[in-house]
Amino acid sequence: MARKVDKPKKSVAPSGAIDASASDINVLVPDMQITIDGRAITVREYRCIEGLRLRPRCSDLVKDLAREFEKGEGLVEDIMDVLGMHAELVSELVAQSADVDVEWIASLDRNWGDLLVQRWWAVNGPFFVGQVIRRLGERITRKARQSAGATSSLPSATAAAAAQTNSESATPTGS
Repeated sequence: MARKVDKPKKSVAPSGAIDASASDINVLVPDMQITIDGRAITVREYRCIEGLRLRPRCSDLVKDLAREFEKGEGLVEDIMDVLGMHAELVSELVAQSADVDVEWIASLDRNWGDLLVQRWWAVNGPFFVGQVIRRLGERITRKARQSAGATSSLPSATAAAAAQTNSESATPTGS
């Protein structure tokens, strides 16, 4: 049975707290308004279900980003290179996030295009980086478990062999 949930009442922030609440909003909803080549647009963060739907389309991009991050540098230019490897997909993702046509993005000169892609990455990069971090974290955890499993059985086997040797040496022979 569904029940109605009242919307939380809006509170007025005390003076001086506006900057803190504004930064909280930027974290919760980091949408960004920008002007690109004279056109005002909003680059918005992918919402929950939208992000889930995008994951299968973006899996190769995420895997390539993970490989780049594994190298250890993760420089902006390295990320841009990976985005360039997936330029068609990225243009579709940017268009979706900014509610513009892919053709319009393709018509932008390099400077405007770079700015748009960088703003899109600033807003939606955490969507991809979060997947990369979880992917790498799982690999590290698995490797650690495998290493711990292999080494934890080794000391117990060594201890058993030492106990066997000690018991044999403590047993009198030839009496």
